[in-house]
Amino acid sequence: TFPPHGPRGPRPGRRRSAAASVGHRFNMWPLLRLGFVMAAGARFATLQTPPRVMMCSRHAPDSRTLNQRIVKLTDPLDVLRLYDEYGHAYDEINLSTTWSRLGRSHGRSRGLILSQDGKCLHDLRQRSMQGAGRWKARHLASTAHALAKLQLCSEGWKGLWRVLAAASFRKLSNFNPQDLSNTVWAFATAG
Repeated sequence: TFPPHGPRGPRPGRRRSAAASVGHRFNMWPLLRLGFVMAAGARFATLQTPPRVMMCSRHAPDSRTLNQRIVKLTDPLDVLRLYDEYGHAYDEINLSTTWSRLGRSHGRSRGLILSQDGKCLHDLRQRSMQGAGRWKARHLASTAHALAKLQLCSEGWKGLWRVLAAASFRKLSNFNPQDLSNTVWAFATAG
């Protein structure tokens, strides 16, 4: 067997902390680095099921990291899973990017998220309604554009459309030509 630091020995000039050594030795480094904790319970003690790995809410990634992860996702169900996990830490950029990724979705997954008038989007809609009044013009435009592409124009979505309209009107002077064009198209499409 190899020593804990690898077959060639430690790298010159580098020392590991105790936590890093433990993480390296047991291949737990990704868990330590990301702040995961093991949830030990009665099931774990009896080994009936594997231990659950949960993310501590205080260790949610920063806004930029979240946005990079959202942009890389192509399946709308994955976008919603990420929102379910870290939605409490989303800011206006993350919310707008989430809507934008959902607006670009297609296929069977898109049908699933739009079924029952977008019922699985209820929490995302509420968060967007609460914060849209403080959003920048770019985020308002991309959210409206995504909603129009998703054809979320029924009665249940009128509240979000009203909030977006009021916020867009207040920030009209901050819109660049592309954002203005996208917003006008979105509201014309929505009716």
